Amino acid sequence: MRCQQGGAENLESALKTLAHTYALRIRHLGRDHASTLHTAGHLADTQRKMGMLAESVALQRRVVAGERRVLGVTHMMTLENEAILAETLAEHNELDEAREIRDRLLPIATRILGPDHRITDILHELDGI
Repeated sequence: MRCQQGGAENLESALKTLAHTYALRIRHLGRDHASTLHTAGHLADTQRKMGMLAESVALQRRVVAGERRVLGVTHMMTLENEAILAETLAEHNELDEAREIRDRLLPIATRILGPDHRITDILHELDGI
């Protein structure tokens, strides 16, 4: 879900394109389609990079809820987006919830993906919160 860093113009353009694509996917595929959720995750990440933390958190929550329903709680995309949600919550100073997510996900991610996987690393980065 992590987009490449770019200038403000690139992020603005990405935000517009992703918002448009997300709306089209909702209309044509449905809110819970895996492609719609994937696009929403990218949109939330772009919002986060632009400092739109409240919007990003709200969309990330919808993405995680949809992925849990559609893909399951142990699917790699679900784990990744939930780890990114925890990161965003920590950035938004919602530390208790970020810790709760980290504490719940870390054993699952370690067991399923291994201790050296990038998603497991994201969760370990939250150890200091």
